[in-house]
Amino acid sequence: MKKLLPTAFSVAVILSLAMSYGHGYAATGPVDISESGFSQAVINSSSPVVVEFWSPKCPHCLKMAKNVNLLANDLAGRVKVAKINVLDNRLLTWKYGVKVVPTFLLFKNGSVAAKASGEMDEPQLKKELGI
Repeated sequence: MKKLLPTAFSVAVILSLAMSYGHGYAATGPVDISESGFSQAVINSSSPVVVEFWSPKCPHCLKMAKNVNLLANDLAGRVKVAKINVLDNRLLTWKYGVKVVPTFLLFKNGSVAAKASGEMDEPQLKKELGI
């Protein structure tokens, strides 16, 4: 049986696509985290972390996606921005008393330093969280 090896062209195309995908939203936007990675990503973080509790079924959350991306880009290198899907992470949602979505928590040194809820533009979100 003859083995098929990838051509240099196909390898270049795959690498190019992977790099362009990684350079866009994923590289600078908010990071999706779950209960299993929460401690490492948020509680043990050496820098402040804004966590958005959201739901894919929430129209306000979907409208906020652009503003959350702007926030993540604006704060890159100073404050991390993460997202937690409340439908998949009910224990964290309960633990932090999240009753409405979207809710934003600012964590500093592993503790909640500020909280904001509802749909708002990026400057208002920064003001509400004190960043």
